[in-house]
Amino acid sequence: MLSLKAILISLIIIVPILLWYIKGLEEAEKFYMEAIKNAKDLETKRIFMDALSKVRRNLRKMKGQG
Repeated sequence: MLSLKAILISLIIIVPILLWYIKGLEEAEKFYMEAIKNAKDLETKRIFMDALSKVRRNLRKMKGQG
C-alpha cells in the first residue's frame, strides 16, 4: 500500500502537469477558433474545425465532463 507521503508527492508532481496541459488545450482552442474566422476557403475551415473538435473533446475529458 502506498504511503501518504508517496501519494502527496505524486499529487504535487501530477497536478501542475495536468493544469499545464489543460491551459495548453484552452490556448489551442482559441487559436483554432481564430484560424476558422480567418480561413479563406472552405477546405481550410473544415480542417481547422476538425482539429478544434478534437481539442474540445480532449478538453472535456480532462475537465471531467465527457
